[in-house]
This record gives sequence, structure tokens and C-alpha cells, in this order.
Amino acid sequence: MAPTVTDYGWEYFMELAGPGTITKPTTLVVGLHRDSDDNIGDDSDIAAIQSEPDGSDYQRQTPDATSWAVAFVNGRFQMVLDGIPFQTGDATVSAASYFVAAEFQASGDSSATLHLLLSGPLEGAIDLSVLQSYTLNNAGLFDGDG
Repeated sequence: MAPTVTDYGWEYFMELAGPGTITKPTTLVVGLHRDSDDNIGDDSDIAAIQSEPDGSDYQRQTPDATSWAVAFVNGRFQMVLDGIPFQTGDATVSAASYFVAAEFQASGDSSATLHLLLSGPLEGAIDLSVLQSYTLNNAGLFDGDG
């Protein structure tokens, strides 16, 4: 199943695709959740993410520039995330999806705000209660998605 790109996601990618340049945001946030609970759609924003893992070990991640890339290839946007680590030692739930958010000034915003860009499936539900950590690899928006 392809990731769901929100309206904010499309706006963000269109801003990135200026005259031949791709500029990474100052803040990118990646997290885990259960999309079957959150039902992310086109009009969703970050407040729709309600099913993140429990426990004090889990935190949303802000990957450095080497962990992700954005490109505009063959008329399509691509965003690849790789090697994003999550601590899950005291989580008691499962996660089946990841989400990506970015801080930017969307149309109608008076300043930069954290907005949900996309939500995509993991390769099956991950029972976080049996893991100390989980690393998100090969996730994102690929040619042919969306």
C-alpha cells in the first residue's frame, strides 16, 4: 500500500520543487503510529496522529540530513527515509505505520508550523513490546506512489 500524502504534504512538496531546487526543511519529524486507528486522509494534520507508542522511551525523531533525501524525478516527488532509530523498550503496543511531518509556513499560516506530510505502512505490524529498539529503513514516498 502506498503512503497517504496529505494536502499539507502536497503543498510542501510543491514549495520544495521551486525552480530546479530542492531545499530541506529546518525541522523534519518522523514517528510511528497505527493508521488503522488514526485514519489519515488528504485533509489530516499532525493532530490526527493519536496512536503513537506508549512508554517513556519512545520519542518522535528529528533525523539529520544524512538519514533522508528528497528529489523530483520523472515528474514525481520522492522522499526516502533510512536508518531512523526509535527506542521502544517500555512500549506495550504495536505500530503498523510511520508518519513524516515538517515545520513550514503553509498557506494560511502566520508562521512556520509542524504539519503532517505523509503516513505510510511499515512492513506489517511491529510488536514494540518485545523490542528494545526499532529502526525505520527504506520508507517514504517513491516514484509511482501517491
